[in-house]
Amino acid sequence: MSWPVPSLSLPEYPLRREAATRPAALLQYEAIRLFADRASAASPAFSITERNVGAVAEICRQLDGMPLAIELAAARVRAFSVEQIAARLAAHERFRLLTAGSRTAPARQQTLEATLDWSYTLLSAVERTVLRRLSVFGGGWTLEAAEAVCGGDGDAAVDVLAVLPNLVDKSLVQVSAPNGEARYRLLETIRQYAHAKLAERGEADTVRDRHLDYFIGWVESAEPHLVGPDQFAWLSRFEAEHDNLRSGLSWSLESESRAEKGLRLASVVGHFWRLHGYHSEGRMRLSAALAQAGAGKPENAAARVRALKWAGWLAFFQSDYPATRAICQASLALCHQLGQAGQSGLADALEMLGEVETEEGNYAAARPLYEEALAIYRPLCNVIGLSNALTMLGWLAMRAGDYERAAANFDEALTHCRALAYPGLVAQILAGLGELTMRRGQYPQAKALLEESLALRRGIGEGWGIAVSLGSLGWVALRQRDFKRMRELLGESLDIRMDSGDAGGSAWCLERLAEAAMLQGQAAAGPRRSGYYRRAACVFGSAAALRARLSSVIDEVDQADYERHIAALRAALGETTFAAAWAEGRALTLDQAMREALAETEPADERIGLSGQPVD
Repeated sequence: MSWPVPSLSLPEYPLRREAATRPAALLQYEAIRLFADRASAASPAFSITERNVGAVAEICRQLDGMPLAIELAAARVRAFSVEQIAARLAAHERFRLLTAGSRTAPARQQTLEATLDWSYTLLSAVERTVLRRLSVFGGGWTLEAAEAVCGGDGDAAVDVLAVLPNLVDKSLVQVSAPNGEARYRLLETIRQYAHAKLAERGEADTVRDRHLDYFIGWVESAEPHLVGPDQFAWLSRFEAEHDNLRSGLSWSLESESRAEKGLRLASVVGHFWRLHGYHSEGRMRLSAALAQAGAGKPENAAARVRALKWAGWLAFFQSDYPATRAICQASLALCHQLGQAGQSGLADALEMLGEVETEEGNYAAARPLYEEALAIYRPLCNVIGLSNALTMLGWLAMRAGDYERAAANFDEALTHCRALAYPGLVAQILAGLGELTMRRGQYPQAKALLEESLALRRGIGEGWGIAVSLGSLGWVALRQRDFKRMRELLGESLDIRMDSGDAGGSAWCLERLAEAAMLQGQAAAGPRRSGYYRRAACVFGSAAALRARLSSVIDEVDQADYERHIAALRAALGETTFAAAWAEGRALTLDQAMREALAETEPADERIGLSGQPVD
């Protein structure tokens, strides 16, 4: 048995912005073209537009480019909008939905389920068994994972190594070899069908438990590689297994008896979520694992401390300082109960509290927290913790204007972590040194340090870190009056920060862009000058509103410059115009403020606000 037609070509996911604004360009993809053709036949009024192109692409993606499934889905536009069809597919209702085949086609091709039933009956008993069990995987699997999860034991044992090639030959299992390692997957439609069969046979709980156990073992053996020289490769492996990790975590929440396993899994995956920027998802899943009945048992204390650590960091990187502080306090209490076994977690929580105090401008409170963490890390020979705390002390000193102390802290941290060969931590320290060098006016050296930091962070896909390095490079470009390059760098930084929820970092970017508008205004002539000044005041106002919501402050070393900028704008515009522009900025959404701040066009005349209404 073979699939009669291979999967059709699909656009990239998620859909690129230019594809959403030029839907006709998507007709180069076979799946989109087939859907458009069949949908037009079913409903002559149908066409792909900017409004529905996202839903059409999602339908084709959900159906993995399977021709019969796409034809059946397209036929449903007679009764449903494409948005409704996409939503039903996302809700796993494809077998109820896709039942509108041609009456002249063979019976097995009139519904999607009938087609799969026909294919399934042609498999041998052992092939059906393996196919059913493979349905518990999300996003694919390796041979080792399939053997561990699907091999079974006793009377239920099967030889996965012998059966898997048969399923590949029959086009039921797809295979690829990224980075030279064979990886297998089921098309989503086949996976849902096989999973229904697994449930019918009463095997789902057993196989999903084996899946959960396998991936707990996998992440616990893999985590040490996330902080070593092989960090790049292992983060890619975590990314490849992310859907399996999600599936395991979801399954662990189905029963209190799995609470400990779910906590163990989440407490390790938190490290990956932190590095690859899954801040919102990570917070949601860690909160669910920590809140589950049974997760608070004494025997789960060590896993709970690890989970609290990553929950705290994810909250911090989203500028949610009250939540970070509460999580740290809970971790501190638990670590004290653990005694010596809780020392490393205790230092982690102290360091994190130091970062919260720093962001809120409480420098005097932050320093002893970092120093207490250092005093714990040193005898533990915790090089990662030691380097982190030294780096944060460097940033603290730099923010206070003590550049000599900052340089000493950064240099000591770099000595420790270069020996460790931990790219992510090296990148973090280089970012600090780059900003410090920029503040000293050494722009070429600063650019080189920041570009090295950015390259390392891009290599591991560390979204938050990429945004920080981009932001600092944008600041260098601002200092050099390269406004075009500055907008490119800060625009990319803002995109990442907004996606990950880093509101504090977004405010910082807006302030740099407001400063740029002010500098451009100083260089402009006559009426054009006031337009730039209004833009600067507006964007500064938006950043101020954002900081107020977060209890975030401007770095102490930059406060005097900030106050001079505001005073100069107020004097240049006059109190009435300045106040109106400032208020208008405070009322903008972050997206609106970003668009205004990044605009390359000259700003409007000072008498007209961003809303198009007079301001005076």
